[in-house]
Amino acid sequence: MKKPSIPSIPLDASNKDILVPLKEAVEIITGQRGQKLKLLTGQARVSDLVIKVNEIIRALQNPTEPEALTEVEPTPKITVSATAPPSPSVNDVWIDTN
Repeated sequence: MKKPSIPSIPLDASNKDILVPLKEAVEIITGQRGQKLKLLTGQARVSDLVIKVNEIIRALQNPTEPEALTEVEPTPKITVSATAPPSPSVNDVWIDTN
């Protein structure tokens, strides 16, 4: 289904400063302007979801910055110990030496 576009209207000085940025913002949110976001597959992990949500947030908050849509993989923390880390995150790896 194609999304309806916002038609161009005659602009004057009193409404141009409001309507042009508003139209651009709506086009970015709806994917009609800027880089398109890639869909997640059915095999997505929690870390993939975190990356995707952050990608959407960056796109909405920084639509004019080229790095706003750059995906950043989280760096895993590797712990080698006989005891589990006190507060591991999703991306942490613990190697039990027992």
